[in-house]
Amino acid sequence: MAVLSLGDHMNEMLLFLHYIGFAITIGAALYDRVYIVRNIRRAKGTRLERDLIRIYLSTGPLFSIGVGFILVSGIGLTLINDEGFFRRSTVGLKQTLFLAIGLMFPLYIMPIMRQINRLLTAVPDGNASVSDQCHSLLARLYPMLDAVTIANIVILAIAVWHPAFQ
Repeated sequence: MAVLSLGDHMNEMLLFLHYIGFAITIGAALYDRVYIVRNIRRAKGTRLERDLIRIYLSTGPLFSIGVGFILVSGIGLTLINDEGFFRRSTVGLKQTLFLAIGLMFPLYIMPIMRQINRLLTAVPDGNASVSDQCHSLLARLYPMLDAVTIANIVILAIAVWHPAFQ
């Protein structure tokens, strides 16, 4: 029976939190895309459409929790394993992809989400229709969030596959 040191336990705990973070973000993103976005499109022009868009926008805190787990545990894993940051390695590639995701949120995704929310709150509750501007913003938002989900899946695949860099 091998005896694990405190560093080994910390590494295992951080790795567990890292995978939990990915499960939260990828799981929530797939649920949003497969269920909520599909139903938003089906409900176009009805009051339900507005309610579903609000639900879609309200999932932000869940993604923040998942991303927080990934970020904090990733930094911890990098420090514990003395991997370094943004080196030419699988870890560096994952860090670069995650940085791109992290920058997309405050620079592009969150401003669009705030605009959509403002448009929804500006319309009285009795009015069922969602504006064309709101539909246009959603059409810009969906592919960006799809790109984030794909990048997260790629990061997870790199973690499992471990391609070698020369």
